[in-house]
Amino acid sequence: MMSKYLVVVIPGIGGSELVDERGRKVWAMSPGELGRALVEPGRLSLDNRLTPVGLIGDLAVGPWSLIPGYGRLVRELMGALRLGPAGQAVARPGRWDNPHAHLLCFPYDFRRSISASAELLAEELRWRLGEGRRVIVVAHSMGGLVAAWWWAMLGGYEVTERIFTLGTPFLGAAKAIDTLLYGPRIGLGRNAAAAEVLRGWESPFELLPKNKAVEDGEADVRVHDLAVGYDGFRGAAARAYERHRELLDEVQRLTADPAKRLVWSANYSRGHSTPSRVVLAGGELRVEKSDPRWLAGELAGLGQGDGTVPMYSAIPPWLHEQRGQWDRRSAKHVGLSYVEEVVTKVRDYALPDFPAQTRGDEAHRAEPFILLDHDDVVPAGEPVRLGIGLDAPERGEAAPRVSLGARRLETWRAGDGWVAEVPGLPAGVHTLRVQFDHVPGRDRLRLDTTIGAIDA
Repeated sequence: MMSKYLVVVIPGIGGSELVDERGRKVWAMSPGELGRALVEPGRLSLDNRLTPVGLIGDLAVGPWSLIPGYGRLVRELMGALRLGPAGQAVARPGRWDNPHAHLLCFPYDFRRSISASAELLAEELRWRLGEGRRVIVVAHSMGGLVAAWWWAMLGGYEVTERIFTLGTPFLGAAKAIDTLLYGPRIGLGRNAAAAEVLRGWESPFELLPKNKAVEDGEADVRVHDLAVGYDGFRGAAARAYERHRELLDEVQRLTADPAKRLVWSANYSRGHSTPSRVVLAGGELRVEKSDPRWLAGELAGLGQGDGTVPMYSAIPPWLHEQRGQWDRRSAKHVGLSYVEEVVTKVRDYALPDFPAQTRGDEAHRAEPFILLDHDDVVPAGEPVRLGIGLDAPERGEAAPRVSLGARRLETWRAGDGWVAEVPGLPAGVHTLRVQFDHVPGRDRLRLDTTIGAIDA
């Protein structure tokens, strides 16, 4: 019965359209806007007042990364809940439209801190909720951190039915260190101008690793305890860490109540090559796609997640002992912006006279998964190597087939996996399909992945 619930979609960083005070689009996924953001990243400076006006609809190549699209998630949710156009609303600061909507898209200014965005979410929900109505949140990437702050720090737990997080970096991601210190990497180059802009934002510091992630000789230390980087880096990182501790302490206190803990469901990927190890060498931090040394023995492999967020970071600390609330998915980070199984679970809340479907412990079923290693964004025209692995109890004679549209790509064995050569791609977004046939117990296994190409 959807009259009881409001479903809220919260995107990740870069997933909201932003306009300036004159209503001109500054961050949107049209080719013209992307081009301007690439050559004029200063338009996104925190000094410029920007307003969120909607979610990014379709996946696109941004100035320095792939930008998730949320159009499919919204369409599938509306279909699953049998909603017409009047059933959806888009949150806009200072505007109060369609109070009876059952699906709310919550764009936010992703440059600012998660706490600032959570305050706006709380303000939006206060006037929309009434008569016992409860909230179901579907949040991708950093959107899950916004949801967590609202839930724990702003009283959201009092009105929350479920929170589904999709690839949320609860303990940060090593990739954020690399981006802030040295700039977004495109092929072998760096975007120094973009790095200057990102350093002025608040949110990227909240994505830094929160644990003792840096190997400094024999010691493991937190990134803000090191005298590295540019002026202001260490202080901003330390402030972000203190906000993280404040949030974590409050969530841990609240989730001591099993009923409050049960609202959380963490969707994650595991096994894709993911930046996870950080080493201090020669006064500089080096980020590597391998496990840090503290992930050894039985913990080995937990650093390899969705290509951006390590697996161990996508499971919030308050669910470490609640494996029935973990759900492994096959997609890489951008692909987690839409998870069909989550749409199905949300749909169950629209069933008359039935409670939400009870889930078992799915995390330990011996299901096979395809694992990938590739850059999300590459220079146009340059060949790319795609690393492929198969995480399966039994492999049998399974071998991958890789296709780019109608073209089949050559693959060959490399160690315990395979490699495919992807030809130079024109600028734009490209989908590759990796397929294994005759996998024991599953027969066919398929995974689509996306690579964005940018003119250097």
